[in-house]
Amino acid sequence: MNDWQDEIEKAVLTTIKEFEQLSKNLSEWVETVTDEVTEEMVETVDFLAEQLDIYLPTEIDDFLRDIFQPLLDIEENWGSQDWDNESGDNPFGEDFPWNPKMEASLEFHPACIGCANYHGRVYSGNILICGMHPYGWETENCPDWTKET
Repeated sequence: MNDWQDEIEKAVLTTIKEFEQLSKNLSEWVETVTDEVTEEMVETVDFLAEQLDIYLPTEIDDFLRDIFQPLLDIEENWGSQDWDNESGDNPFGEDFPWNPKMEASLEFHPACIGCANYHGRVYSGNILICGMHPYGWETENCPDWTKET
C-alpha cells in the first residue's frame, strides 16, 4: 500500500522540480529578451538624438529665415526712407509684423500714388502692387489708375 503513495509523492516532487526548472528557464528568457529590447531601444534613442542634433538646427534656421528674411529685405531696402506715420515708430503701419503695407512714393511706384487699386502688401517676401499690375507700372501714367475715395 505504500508503493502507490511513494509513486504519488515521487510524481509530485518531479512535477515541482520540472515547474521550478520551467520557471527558471522562463525568467532567464524574459531577462534576455528584456536586455536585448533595452539595448535596441537605447541604440534607437541615441540614433534619433544624433539625427536631431544634426538636422534640427538646420531646419530651425531655414524656418526662421523663411519667416524673417522678407522683413529683413524690407528693412534693408526701406531703412533709409523717411516715413510719415502717426506713431513715428513703425514705418509700415500697425500691421507690420504680419503683412506690411508699403505706400507708393516718388521713389517706389510713383504711378500708384493716390490710386484706389494700389495694394502694396508683402506676401512670402514678394510685394503685390495691385491686381491689374502685380509688379507695378513702369512709367508715371498707369492706364488703370483710379482716384482713392
